[in-house]
Amino acid sequence: MKILVMSCDKNNDLWEPFYHCIEKYWPNHPEIIYSTETLNNPYYKTICLNYTIEKWTKRARETVEKIDDKYILLMCDDIFITNYVDESNIESLINYIDNDTASINLHICSKSDNKKVNNLINIRNKHNCLTSVMCGIWNKSNLIKIFSIDRTPWELEESSNDYNNYKFFIVNKSNIINFGYNKKGDLFGVFMGKWIRKTVNFLLNDGCNIDTSIRGFYD
Repeated sequence: MKILVMSCDKNNDLWEPFYHCIEKYWPNHPEIIYSTETLNNPYYKTICLNYTIEKWTKRARETVEKIDDKYILLMCDDIFITNYVDESNIESLINYIDNDTASINLHICSKSDNKKVNNLINIRNKHNCLTSVMCGIWNKSNLIKIFSIDRTPWELEESSNDYNNYKFFIVNKSNIINFGYNKKGDLFGVFMGKWIRKTVNFLLNDGCNIDTSIRGFYD
């Protein structure tokens, strides 16, 4: 498995805090590959494909096609891990991915209509945003198929009815990869291009210096 971080040139101010958090709280993580338009991330291998946001899925798809591994842990660039990752949980999740599985979403969800499999994961009921690209483990071959139409990430997430032939799982434990979300509607990281204040407070208290003047705060 490889970790693919979908980023962009204008978000290069997020690269240092991402690096700080994942290297501290998941030091034995799989290889990380960044996807950007033209800028290279100084911390990790970067694959640059200069497509607009309207072709976000094209950039993701063509990047994944360059990766040999069978599984992809897809992340956004504002996933700031806040606690140590238990790698045994990640390894156990991969056992649930078969040829019909699209992904296992690692963002805790409180929807009661998800069917419980065990104390680790649920099967997601068919509803909007089945295909959340925030943080999840994907079957590489099915990711390529689902990302086959050139779309923005938001258009992809809103097109769940197109993918009824795939299984989508979601964790029911919030600490598989803890990236600041504690309950439904909670915000962490960056929202609408602005910093969430508690994210900045966490990063500063954790010893990561960041320049908040670049994007300001979401209030």
